[in-house]
Amino acid sequence: MRPKNLIFLSIIIVLLSSTLASYTATESTVSKMLTSNLKEKNKQNTKFLYPIGSYESFEIFKSRTPNSDIVFNKTQLKHILSSNYQLKYNDGKRVKKPFAVSNGTELFVNVKLLKKQIESKFKGQLSNTNNDYLLAYYINKDFIYFENECISDYGIVAKFIRYGIIFDYSKSDFIVLDRNSKIKILLTENFPELLDDFQYIDEKPNLKEVRELMIKIFKI
Repeated sequence: MRPKNLIFLSIIIVLLSSTLASYTATESTVSKMLTSNLKEKNKQNTKFLYPIGSYESFEIFKSRTPNSDIVFNKTQLKHILSSNYQLKYNDGKRVKKPFAVSNGTELFVNVKLLKKQIESKFKGQLSNTNNDYLLAYYINKDFIYFENECISDYGIVAKFIRYGIIFDYSKSDFIVLDRNSKIKILLTENFPELLDDFQYIDEKPNLKEVRELMIKIFKI
């Protein structure tokens, strides 16, 4: 390749990188603003569903019975691509291995281990797959609702976007709500009375509408 062409290509790469950085920053800011609007009082109390403790594996998580005690502190990340939580023991060491942990009123699930549960059914990827944790926003005996920033590769261009993730106890399955068709199946199988309450204009879900739908599903 000629030197002039190399220079031109370098300029294009820099411009694209700047555009992507600006786009992801905007998405992250919007996501966190929306998340802050999920009022604390609307969160499902997990006291009786997930007692305080560590749920070391996915199987233990499904049983809702912790297999060890745990005391930890939480800190929400301020990374451009993540609003996950880092959890730390009282001695300052990070909580990394349990699939899930509960402090009695909040449930957290390990993002890295969650990835293994969804990677065969989700075309995109979680934006942060370190040993960070997702906070469960809503919980009842049948479902748990999370959210996470993802890099979606549907279509020609990969996009950074925040998706809802729901755990269905009846199927022992995590479902990334990245397609309206998935939401329609969820409603058809479990909440047919809510089918008319959601817009299916295109295949990309509107996060605000998904959240409004979750409030109805969890009857908060």
